[in-house]
Amino acid sequence: MRRRGLAECAAMMSTVGTTTTALSSCHLSGHHSVRVGYVTDVEGNIEYFERYVRRSVVLRRDSSGALALVDPTRDHFVYGGDVVDKGPGDRRLARDLVALKRRYPDRVALLVGNRDLNKLRLTSELSSAALGIPATAVPKPHWDDAVPSYAECLRQRDADGTEQDTRVARLRWILAHTLGCPETFEHRRAELAALGGHEHSVVSDDEVVEAILEDLAAGGALSEYLRHANVAARLGQTLFVHGAVDRLTAGF
Repeated sequence: MRRRGLAECAAMMSTVGTTTTALSSCHLSGHHSVRVGYVTDVEGNIEYFERYVRRSVVLRRDSSGALALVDPTRDHFVYGGDVVDKGPGDRRLARDLVALKRRYPDRVALLVGNRDLNKLRLTSELSSAALGIPATAVPKPHWDDAVPSYAECLRQRDADGTEQDTRVARLRWILAHTLGCPETFEHRRAELAALGGHEHSVVSDDEVVEAILEDLAAGGALSEYLRHANVAARLGQTLFVHGAVDRLTAGF
């Protein structure tokens, strides 16, 4: 994914109905006593995140199991973006972070990562209209000539007798060949199994597709994360972004 300017990312965020501004800002008083917790790119690795919480001096789990600040009078927490894709905890992590933001709206900042933002594509690319487009007309990613087209992948899988042109097939191709996350589909199956308390084999391919789209719908886990997140956050004199700020990415 090409680097986007802060203003452009803010405009893209409007598609999920976010009511926040592109920049979250907080004045820090009494700098000597302020503590800032920061972690980024957990990407669904829920075990890694739990290890972070156990070692953190800023975050903790309260008696109900919810995330909380250790000392709400001086602690701040910033999540640097990329909630999803590389582990079986996408939904749980997004929900935890949103709950924390709601609990401490002025002391918690969530940032938008490319892996979070690019999932908005799925709402259009898996729509009824898009699924009506023939496989041969589905465009391949323009930024990588080595990537096989959807039709090419489908022909190979059909020759093996494994797959037809369905929502499942399209989502697998999109994740693996255009979003750079070939394991996301199975990670989501594993999370659904864990949340339901049953074996992976019980979760169907269609249930995986539905769960991913549910998370992007109004009120869904990833939709809510994007609604509560910002492109950048400033704490005192420190600016937090996902990636970098330079003449190209700033955009203004």
